[in-house]
Amino acid sequence: MYWFFYAYNKLTPGNRHEGDWERVAVQLRDAKPEAVTFAKHGGDPCSVKWSDLNPQDGHPTVYSARGSHGSYPTAGYHRVSATFDRTSKDGPEWHTWNRARPADREPWWGYAGWWGSQEHVNGFNGPMGPYPKRQLPGFFTDDRCGSADKPPTDSPGGQPGEPGGQTAPRTKEGAIRRYEQYLHAVGREDIDTVCEIAGPAAKQAEDQGFGPCTSTFVITFQMISPTQKKALQTATVDPERVVVRTPDKVDMPAESVRSSATFSESDLGTSTLEYIKGKWYITD
Repeated sequence: MYWFFYAYNKLTPGNRHEGDWERVAVQLRDAKPEAVTFAKHGGDPCSVKWSDLNPQDGHPTVYSARGSHGSYPTAGYHRVSATFDRTSKDGPEWHTWNRARPADREPWWGYAGWWGSQEHVNGFNGPMGPYPKRQLPGFFTDDRCGSADKPPTDSPGGQPGEPGGQTAPRTKEGAIRRYEQYLHAVGREDIDTVCEIAGPAAKQAEDQGFGPCTSTFVITFQMISPTQKKALQTATVDPERVVVRTPDKVDMPAESVRSSATFSESDLGTSTLEYIKGKWYITD
């Protein structure tokens, strides 16, 4: 696993925070590289066969997206949820292997908190970095990375020719897509994505005496059966059972979840999503 630390995440508009951690992973078999897993916030990890990466002197090329620093195997525009990341061949080339350090020998090793201001809203608090026994789902994923997209024709809120950062549709459909992303992350035990989407609700629980999101959701994962977790990875939401309370507040009852397993109110409960600073978040 190779981690990249960036001092500041800067997307316009929104998604600005200190301390940005990103990563890639090299999959090995008999000490020989077989594939590389690429990761980014707000999207599922994907992999590329080593033979398709055209590595130079044994080092694969990783493209860092402008502003968000998401890791990609190619240059161009890459869809992430309802927005785009942008990578380019025109940026500076960093020979990162010349500055690599073993994480477990760094003085901060063992810190499992946020690397930035703690508003607990995606785009406004630094993510978590490497720490002992951290769960990283998708490490050995077989899901292949797709090709880069054409430049987006609609870039809400961004500069001409640039993706619109982290803005998302302020619609019922936008809330549903966001909640489906959350359900899939719960199924994968993707603690980063879960705590980003459910950040406001988790912060309320923490203020009431519960532990931080990274601790409480690990317990939640243990309470969900393997069959239910697998079902959540492809779960969808029935729009007819979604309750729109206001343009900025939507309820997702357990009965709205469609999957190969059955979920009761005691399993998932009703999640309330609110539109905050350009995106949908679970607040209750």
